[in-house]
Amino acid sequence: PPPPLAPPLPEGFPAAAPGLAAGGRFACAHEADAPPLCWGSNRFRQLGEGASGYGAWRAEPAPVPGLGPVRRLALGGFHACALGLDARVRCWGHGGHGQLGPASTGEDQASPARVLEGASAVAAGGAFSCALVAGEALCWGANDRGQLGDGTPHARARPAPVQDARGAPLEGLVEIRLGRAHGCARNAPGAVWCWGEDVDGQVGGGGPDGARPRGSFRVARRAPLGHRPHARQVVPAGAGARARGAGASCPRHDAAWRGWGRNDARQLGVRAGGIWARPRDAEGLRDADEIGLGARHACVRFGGEIRCVGTSRDGALGLGDRRRSRELVPVPLEGPARALAVGIGFACAWLPAGPTCWGEGYGRAPVSVGTASDLASSVRSPGTP
Repeated sequence: PPPPLAPPLPEGFPAAAPGLAAGGRFACAHEADAPPLCWGSNRFRQLGEGASGYGAWRAEPAPVPGLGPVRRLALGGFHACALGLDARVRCWGHGGHGQLGPASTGEDQASPARVLEGASAVAAGGAFSCALVAGEALCWGANDRGQLGDGTPHARARPAPVQDARGAPLEGLVEIRLGRAHGCARNAPGAVWCWGEDVDGQVGGGGPDGARPRGSFRVARRAPLGHRPHARQVVPAGAGARARGAGASCPRHDAAWRGWGRNDARQLGVRAGGIWARPRDAEGLRDADEIGLGARHACVRFGGEIRCVGTSRDGALGLGDRRRSRELVPVPLEGPARALAVGIGFACAWLPAGPTCWGEGYGRAPVSVGTASDLASSVRSPGTP
């Protein structure tokens, strides 16, 4: 049976969820009309300033210099992109594969670089990025697994359309999400297309066991949603994940969720493990408000409660130890959550006192990384482009 829902949020608790995003080993958050604050690993200058290099870490949230209020944040493996209130997309951090756009120099960049304008959505994958412009998906960056959706393995820094099997660009899209090396997009009626690496069956429709040979990839194809052909939301697994095991996708249909791809740690919410080439109902996720897929774990928000499932080598389930769980288990949080973000081996929730994280880099039990007042009092950074 599905887990019981948490009690309703307290009276006066903000109804609108803040922006909360998780990447490889870093995270960012923002309130409306305020610049984002970021914390965690800064190995590739993905926090925007401060010491960088191997082992560089910042525990306290701080603003990204030159970045003003944003509409949406997207965090990849070691880079980040933001959609500004001016509909312009800017990216910063690791730039070795062109994922920072045409201004990429091949070097890491602390300052947000302008990529394109007129965007309605932005997403970041392992080492590539995408945006929606006039209903089309434009992608740039690494392409060794076909994650740019153009049917080639060639990386590029200049945004270009994701194509279907006929070579035509996808049109009429309203949502785009990226995993480590695959992407999925949805149109207004609810049809879902996925493309890129399919070694774990995450694009859907693979071989008899759901997988395709390592190194194989697909151009965009319509996901086989079966008896639930119209999705309201789609969530690929682990944009920041480095290893095999990050191959999964989950679309939402009204109150129900379905999933396909790798499920060896039960991260799809399907009790039978293995790899699934076609969507299966995610048991116990009905009425979930948010889900986040990591490399080998998943977390779900029901109202103000967070529950996690999968492996917990670094405490990704928030239980204070390394236990695995094949069932959703509640995370002991000090207050109700109103937003959830999941990274490689960690997760973060937005509580009344501010962001709280657990897992890789944070410990095996939830710890506070900032306060609500820190985020509410942040001001526009000088020199915003």
